Amino acid sequence: MNLNNWQLDITATIFVCIFFPLFIYFSYWLFISGIIGLYRMIKSRKWKSTLGKITNAEIKYTEINVDHETSSRAAIVKEYTYTVDGKEYKSDQTYASDSLFSKDYKSLNKPSTKYDLHDSNMNFINSDREIKNMIGTPTRVYFDPKKPHKACLVPRVHGQIFIGIFMGLIASSGITYLTFHFVKPLFN
Repeated sequence: MNLNNWQLDITATIFVCIFFPLFIYFSYWLFISGIIGLYRMIKSRKWKSTLGKITNAEIKYTEINVDHETSSRAAIVKEYTYTVDGKEYKSDQTYASDSLFSKDYKSLNKPSTKYDLHDSNMNFINSDREIKNMIGTPTRVYFDPKKPHKACLVPRVHGQIFIGIFMGLIASSGITYLTFHFVKPLFN
């Protein structure tokens, strides 16, 4: 390694040493999580099904930043039980890849006024009624026959998984190229 070939000033050096590894980590995490999620979704299409029962449901939300404006996206997360070979299992995955992204959603036990997700919002009221009506209802559950503790309600590929794969691939390729471009003079 030849540090005499390093031609960047201190600010650029700090940027390369601190921010590039963070960007690389995030972009590869996005790409790899997307690939793992896609793999799980494809595998779930061949899973066996059984009849389960919804035991609980709640509204969860995540914040989305678009053009410096923050909005939210809500989803109903259903907990359900199902029995395979006499043993009862519990899950809350709608898609087979949900466990990868479940940390993004926060519980909405007390409605937030920040995003108008409160009792005066018709969508919240309708969702709250829907939750009360679905608890105790039977539902079709798809489970992995080799690992019956893995289950989902929708055994198909969700199109949104490709956004993460594509964004992760583009970002990781670009950041890796830039890192190689900046670090290459050190090895000459």
